[in-house]
Amino acid sequence: MALIPRRLAARLVLATMVITALVVSGIVVVVQVYLGRVSIADSTRLARDRAEAVAGTVRPRGGTVTVLESGANSLDRDVWVFDTSGRLVEGRLNPVTAGAVRTLAAGSGSGTSTLGERVRLVARPVTQDGTKVAVVVAGVDLRPYEDGENRGLWLSLVLGLLTVLAAGVAAREAARHTLSQVGHMVRSAHEWEEHDLDRRFAMGAPVDEISELGQTLDHMLDRIAAALHAERRLSDEVAHELRTPLAVIRAEAELALATADPGQQESLRSIVEAAERLDGVVSAMLDAARSRHDREATADAVWVLQTLPDRERPGVVVSRPPAGHPLWVAAPPELLRSAVAPLVDNALRHARSAVELSAERRGGRVLVCVLDDGAGVPEAEAAAVFAPGHQGPDGGSAGLGLAVVRRLVESVGGAVQAVPGAGGRFEVDLPAAD
Repeated sequence: MALIPRRLAARLVLATMVITALVVSGIVVVVQVYLGRVSIADSTRLARDRAEAVAGTVRPRGGTVTVLESGANSLDRDVWVFDTSGRLVEGRLNPVTAGAVRTLAAGSGSGTSTLGERVRLVARPVTQDGTKVAVVVAGVDLRPYEDGENRGLWLSLVLGLLTVLAAGVAAREAARHTLSQVGHMVRSAHEWEEHDLDRRFAMGAPVDEISELGQTLDHMLDRIAAALHAERRLSDEVAHELRTPLAVIRAEAELALATADPGQQESLRSIVEAAERLDGVVSAMLDAARSRHDREATADAVWVLQTLPDRERPGVVVSRPPAGHPLWVAAPPELLRSAVAPLVDNALRHARSAVELSAERRGGRVLVCVLDDGAGVPEAEAAAVFAPGHQGPDGGSAGLGLAVVRRLVESVGGAVQAVPGAGGRFEVDLPAAD
């Protein structure tokens, strides 16, 4: 049960990291798109500025176009000047850019173009008296911009990864701090005894959802405790009402047995034994309802099983464990006997010839089995047989017997079940004593 908060914390951390990763991915995409557009705008503006600067130095003279400042260093190597006939006046073309530059220069006006996503070209016409006399084409190398975008991408990815990790660590710490209260509540509830009705989470005044949950659970425990106290009072009253007539029946039967004829003694002994057994069942029910059984009480399951066969239970066989050692369970002997006896009586009613009792150790538990060679319990009836007043397929009723068995077994931390199949099989799973 202590793993529940940890698993919840892991899910919260995972969800936080996934959401953060999605948000960071969206931000990275938006930033890269923005950087791309900024790079295009900056490169276009730079190329246009270059073209404007060179266009101011272009002069038409005698039907030709000249540049006021010519020579190898007068123009940028990515700036070209063409006359209206398409002749290159200034600049040096290389085979890679020549086609794109000439095509852009031959246009009717200003224009932009990108060469293989590596060079940004801008054309700027030069006019005199409203007449176009030349065209200046300027280019800008886009590789520095691409390098900047790539560096920005890697930086964004690294920062995004660090952000996701930081969000995961922050979520883990927040979940650990918040769910530590839940873990405390889980451990406390796991350690509580059924009869410990006064324990509460006691988390104080609500300051958050967890403490509010603790206060709500405390109120619920108050209502459960009140219901259990009412049940205890009812159990006390029922016990007193039952024990008085039982004591009368037993006393009258014992008195009659002392003066009875031999032919009547058998019936009177049966009445006395039945009254004793019923008194034990009432006491066990009362102990279970009050949860007064001792936590330190233990019983040898094999010894308890060996006390069940008697003259009223012929054909009951007890199988000893292979090792032959006692199998100690964390339950009082009287309660264990009161829990198993109705199962044995039920098996005797449905068995064809014999009933077998066995007990074995399974890890920290002891499994007590009651088997008979009867028709067995149908799978559809396996869970319903422990309901009070359940009617079986044959019309028979277990009355309160099996319901009491389940109540007694669960009061010591055990469980009982009917196993469907050929032959009746009831298993009582009990905690083993240290």
